[in-house]
Amino acid sequence: MRKKGLIALIVVLAITVVSLSGIIIYKREVVKSDVRLENVYRQSFLDTVFYVDQIDNDLSKVLVTTDREAEIKYFMNIAVCAEVLENNLVRLPLQDEEKHYTTKLANQIGDYSKALAHKLIDGKELEKGEVDSLRTLKETNLSFKNALEERLKDGDIEFSKLNKKGPLLQTEEKLKNISVTYPELIYDGPFSDGKLDREVKGLTESEISLNKATELAKKYLEDYGVKTVVSEGESSGQFEVFNFSANENGKEIYLSLSKKGGKLVQMTVLETTEEINLEKEEGVTKGLEFLSKLGIENMREVWQEKVGNTLTVNYATEVNGVICYPDLIKVKISLYDGSILGYEAKTYYLNHTERKIESATLTKEEALSKINDLVDVYTVRLSLIPIGESGEALAYEIMGKIDGETYYYYIDAKSGKQVELFRVVLGTEGELLV
Repeated sequence: MRKKGLIALIVVLAITVVSLSGIIIYKREVVKSDVRLENVYRQSFLDTVFYVDQIDNDLSKVLVTTDREAEIKYFMNIAVCAEVLENNLVRLPLQDEEKHYTTKLANQIGDYSKALAHKLIDGKELEKGEVDSLRTLKETNLSFKNALEERLKDGDIEFSKLNKKGPLLQTEEKLKNISVTYPELIYDGPFSDGKLDREVKGLTESEISLNKATELAKKYLEDYGVKTVVSEGESSGQFEVFNFSANENGKEIYLSLSKKGGKLVQMTVLETTEEINLEKEEGVTKGLEFLSKLGIENMREVWQEKVGNTLTVNYATEVNGVICYPDLIKVKISLYDGSILGYEAKTYYLNHTERKIESATLTKEEALSKINDLVDVYTVRLSLIPIGESGEALAYEIMGKIDGETYYYYIDAKSGKQVELFRVVLGTEGELLV
């Protein structure tokens, strides 16, 4: 009996030791994961500081130089820095409003710089209003830079706790003001700024677990040969997301999935290649095929821009021939192999819903009578456009040219009032799809 009791005791002790070892190993792995996540956040923050400083430096130079070739070089440097800056901002656990306004600033600086570089390449001169806009962007970027430097002075930052403790920066009001002073130009497609509804309409499914999100992330990355993804924590804002990263065949990939339904909200693929094997039309088709794989149908391309071997396309939902601009998705396609290098669908999932669109009261001819007679009209079509923070309006979208400039008029299809007007800025590689 004593022998049996001793054996039982040994077995219990062994089980206890194994259990404790498992707990210790698990805790060590959790700690390692937390440390790795903090390191990713810290590196992204330091890179953000670096590229904001680079942008400030080049904006300062471009405003004081009179050498055209130097201006073009500075503008293209700014555009590259702004794109890398946006990628780093996306990885940071910023609050939703904070992320929206900082990435918006990066987008505006980068795209406006590309547009002005293309204008200079075409042999044109910058107008006073464009230089004034550059000064405004520089001032706003400088505020961003100062806020980052102040945050650095505060010492260590616990990035994983930012969403609970509060914003990383105190620049939201300053960054909001950029939308007031920024000129009404199109350089990234109509309504690409994406007025965001406060009510999330497009995510109606139940929340999923981290394990389920991990499996979905692998599924979304099947075409890249990805077998393993790394959890990079969660972010919250208007809706909550799981963040993941992967590295396969030299491609560094970052993606975010919504907690509700596990929808792919955002993805960035970092790779370097300069070869072009596909036509732009093929790139547009690749983007539509990618959206279809995600279960997103009835999309139509509304804008495209080619830079190097990358094609950026804006797609919007089409309902009975009406373009629904609130449901906008941006996709970057490689013209080397047709792979998707970037994807952003936050605006789509915030606004997408089944819509019953009422008929227009005005005829096309009546809408045309509301615009300048000198406009050489190219296209007229009905569109649903965002109004204010959460409203939508049915409008005639009229695209035409006057004095060599391209304009988009939006005439309310019921009242006949002009509700929006954009002037298009296009470079030598940008192209409209109408």
